[in-house]
Amino acid sequence: MTLVSKICLFCEELINSENKSIEHVIPKWLLELLQIKDLEIEPSHITPEENLVSKRKHNLESLKAGNICRDCNNGWMSKLENEAKPIIEDLISLKRLCIDLNDQERLILARWTTKTAYTLNAGSNYHKNIPPEHYSYLYKNKNLLPANVWSFAQQHHASQAFYWLQWPAWALNNVEENHAEIEQLKTQAYKISFQFSNLLLTVFYLPLNEYIPVLWKGIHIPMYPKTGKCGWYEKEKFPWDNSVNAVTKFHLGVEAWRQ
Repeated sequence: MTLVSKICLFCEELINSENKSIEHVIPKWLLELLQIKDLEIEPSHITPEENLVSKRKHNLESLKAGNICRDCNNGWMSKLENEAKPIIEDLISLKRLCIDLNDQERLILARWTTKTAYTLNAGSNYHKNIPPEHYSYLYKNKNLLPANVWSFAQQHHASQAFYWLQWPAWALNNVEENHAEIEQLKTQAYKISFQFSNLLLTVFYLPLNEYIPVLWKGIHIPMYPKTGKCGWYEKEKFPWDNSVNAVTKFHLGVEAWRQ
């Protein structure tokens, strides 16, 4: 008798020894393209109060998510990977600009960013703040992201090959009046950003319907949804030539304002 120990994050099918699969959070082709598979990383889980919860140390190739079945890994996820690969390669090499992607390419890139963010959250030592229904929604809906999930992209002149941030940090208006909502954002929202050489990507979930995302004009280029209710602000010069500063500003630059 085969013992069942897990359920697939995406399709929610039972996983056993026959259909178990291991998903690289950063796909092998991208690890090889950026020459970062042996890059030593120290993922740290730090609370919003800046308390260290845990820290790991391993190379980037070892960052994997295990709660994924073979059908998902070799099926829709593989298809999405193949669709996204030429788009990402062109954006990394600066052969194309994010702003020039058509609607279908933006959707593909947004779904790939979201899939990668979800597997990162599942495979890392960060707290698991992706709602289970978001995994299944991404699996079931090939042309959509879950409600109140947004994805943006930008390019810069990379000073390093790779970086990521997994931290639901928001600049809010009416801060003094809405402590309960701030706590809800800390525990229920998510915001995950990547820097792959010249390419910056972010995906975030803003669960409070009373709030809208407020974006850095000219910096946050929408992938999904391409249009929607949001605000814009203008800020100081973007750090185009420093990757850590660029992805950090890109990540933190998404604000949330009460309507």
